[in-house]
Formats: sequence, structure tokens, C-alpha cells
Amino acid sequence: QVSTDSVNFTNITGGTARQLIAPPITKDSWFRMTTVSLGCKAVTPQIKIPLKPKPVITVTNRDNFTISIGNSTQLIASGANTYLWSPTSSISDFTSPTPLVSPIIDTKYTVLGTTLDGCSDTTSVTIKVITAYEIYPNNILTPNGDGFNDTWKIKNIEYYPVNNVKVYNINSIKVWEFTNYKSGWTGVFGSTLSTGLKLASGTYYYIITLGSGAAIVKGALTILN
Repeated sequence: QVSTDSVNFTNITGGTARQLIAPPITKDSWFRMTTVSLGCKAVTPQIKIPLKPKPVITVTNRDNFTISIGNSTQLIASGANTYLWSPTSSISDFTSPTPLVSPIIDTKYTVLGTTLDGCSDTTSVTIKVITAYEIYPNNILTPNGDGFNDTWKIKNIEYYPVNNVKVYNINSIKVWEFTNYKSGWTGVFGSTLSTGLKLASGTYYYIITLGSGAAIVKGALTILN
């Protein structure tokens, strides 16, 4: 028998065996069994089966679900204890609640979240990929041979082979220029990657022209020798 208030019980259709697979419940329910043997009738103590709420999985993204091609963004899932993402390509960890994804085309990611009780829910989000590569110049250069920031890195600059990079000091005097830059500049003076004439430590300013109608990129660079 089953009840939803622990007082009024109704017989479960077909529930006449010693073992029972209870039907799905939609609220807290109480179960008990009535037994008859040799003309005697008895009722077992009732057992409460609480209904655990179904999890609701949500996914957030600090980049408004949009990235520039060649970059990564973090998906943040909540509402469960374990997670499984699909597709499993272009994702740093398909079992993490906070994986990094790096799609090169618009991609729909679906996550299955499961609670400790074994209840689960799914939700999906789509990452829109902007096909124009955004560049990210490092803002520090420390050419001291320690293996860190020894050369000036500009992420994604290789996708703009017809580029021009100019660097100016605080007096607006051009101290370095290079065409079709990829990497390798160690903070030297002139128009090559290595002249031996090191620029003094300090703040410099760059202007990067990417060509093909792309926007000009400007910013500050700190050199520490």
C-alpha cells in the first residue's frame, strides 16, 4: 500500500508479492505491507521514501559564449556533483565542472550532471566562434636568459603574415620596427630581431598594423633587463 500523507493508504495495483518495485513517485510517499496468514492479518510499519528534487544544471561563461578563433574560454557548470561533457574534442577535461573549450567553429556543448543520489539533468550551450583572430601581445619582456619572457610574444600574430610592428619610447621616438613579425624580438634597438644594442629598462608603446583591413592594435610594453 502507498500513501502521500502517511495516514490514508491505497492498495498498489498488482502489488501482491513479497517483493515490490514501487511505481514512480511525484512527492514524499509512505509504503507498508498488509499480510494475511492462517486467517491472521497484520500490517507492517510504514516506510517513508522522500522524493529528492531533480537537479537543474546551469552553465555560465564569462565571455558571453563567444570567442575569437584560436582562443579558449571556460564553461562553468553547477547543480550536480559529477559532470560529463560532449563532444569530448576541443575541451580540456570532459569530466570537469569548469573545462576550457577551444572550438574553431560554432560548437554546441552538452553537459550531463549527476547528483550523489544518482539523479541527473542535461543542458546545452553553444559557443560562437568569431573567425577573425584576435591578437594578444605580452605586456612584459625580460630578455635576461632565464627562459621566461626572453622574447616578445604576440599570440595569434602568425595569422597576419602581412603585419608591421613599431615600438616607441616614452618620448614618442621610434626605437624598433619589424615587418611580418612572428616572434624573436629581445628588446633591441633598430629594425632587426637582434642587433646587440639593448633598449633600457622602462615602459614602451607599440603600434601593430595587421593588414587586410584589420584594426590597428596599440598598447604598452614593459622591458626589464
